[in-house]
Amino acid sequence: QASEAGACGEPAFLGPDDKDDIALDLRGQIVAPTPRYEQIAREAHALAPPLLRCATQRFVFIEDADSPGTVAFIRNNQRRDLVYLNASYPALSSGALFRNEKLVPAWQADVVHEMVHTAVHLLHSRSEHVPLRFIDVVHELEETEWSAQARALADETIARTRLEAGVLPEWERVHDVFAGLGWADPWYGDDWTDHDTGPTPGFFTGYGGEQPGEDIAEAAATINLAQRRLEVSGVTGENACTLMREQEGPGIRQAVAAVYTKAGFLLDLGFIHPAAYDFCVGQLRIQARGQGFFSTTGGQPVREYTRNMAGRLGRVEGRENWYLSLEAEGSIGTSDSGELPARASLVFDFAESDDVERVSFPRGYYRIQPDRSFSSLTFETPGDEESELSVKVIDAHLLFSRASHERVEGAIVVNRYQNLRNLLALPEAPDQPMVIFFRRDGGD
Repeated sequence: QASEAGACGEPAFLGPDDKDDIALDLRGQIVAPTPRYEQIAREAHALAPPLLRCATQRFVFIEDADSPGTVAFIRNNQRRDLVYLNASYPALSSGALFRNEKLVPAWQADVVHEMVHTAVHLLHSRSEHVPLRFIDVVHELEETEWSAQARALADETIARTRLEAGVLPEWERVHDVFAGLGWADPWYGDDWTDHDTGPTPGFFTGYGGEQPGEDIAEAAATINLAQRRLEVSGVTGENACTLMREQEGPGIRQAVAAVYTKAGFLLDLGFIHPAAYDFCVGQLRIQARGQGFFSTTGGQPVREYTRNMAGRLGRVEGRENWYLSLEAEGSIGTSDSGELPARASLVFDFAESDDVERVSFPRGYYRIQPDRSFSSLTFETPGDEESELSVKVIDAHLLFSRASHERVEGAIVVNRYQNLRNLLALPEAPDQPMVIFFRRDGGD
């Protein structure tokens, strides 16, 4: 008989009397878990953030001796808030647990991995514009397959992140851009087994390189369990969290830009806890001390533009281009007039669509270049034309590491800029590395 459970609190555990909710070919393999098995599963569920807990509200233990290497799995043609746990997994035997409790966090990470799959399915079931190749179902979705609380949380997540067109298509797009730059490996497909030791460029684990659905599940499971693995076994494992924690920071190098961006994406989705994010990325940070633009040269702070921060998403008039604009006020030094009030403004077109519901936020890597007519970063002072200063960044690397209605943040690495008020001025390159960090909280 299924145990009693709250909407998104303690999970329910199904038994032989719940056969109607269990895959037909597995109904004869249902077993009652030992108290320790059930405790470990409950702990894994509790370690996950609310969206994952709501998406998976039921477990069932089965005896699957034919697949001893499988910890947990889901069946897409059955009840969708249900995860199957394999009681035949060798590390779960009483003797193995008695000999080495260090095995438990890795097993729990596999359970959370499957919980991520159910959360993705939940989000896609509530989205209207997900491409068919990303909908891994064999029957029509029914609202009753998740609780009202789960559906409400999914709707709020989609609205906050503007992912009406689906989580996995955007996850794939973000990764493919980094792969195109050579900062991440391309998808491995069935060859992922050749990369199954240690972190691989752009992925949290080698298995994540198989395809986007496995990548997002591996990433979220790795991050959520990284600290627990360290506490129990003394190591975080061979994964991208270990790689990021080894970086001195706070700057974000090309080698970790993809996984750092993915970690921020997961945080925006609610797939990982904020504390888990902080632990995984270590000292890596977008160096924004609040809302605004923060300019650094040679790693040292130079200017801040933090007053009257504003942001909005908009559509270029007469076109299908969508842009994000961020503005803030501060001051800038001039040779003639000293410190003058100034405004920093980033306008960046990042998507083309005739349907606003298919437009999300900019995420990942982009490039500001002269031929992008609707993209610019400018610093301007008010006043008459003779005293007015207007500097435009015309070539820069742009990283959006967080992107939702809750927070947009990232970094701009400046390659060239130009003084627009001097007709004879040529584009200039900074004498020292120039990085501008930005953050906008609670924007449009």
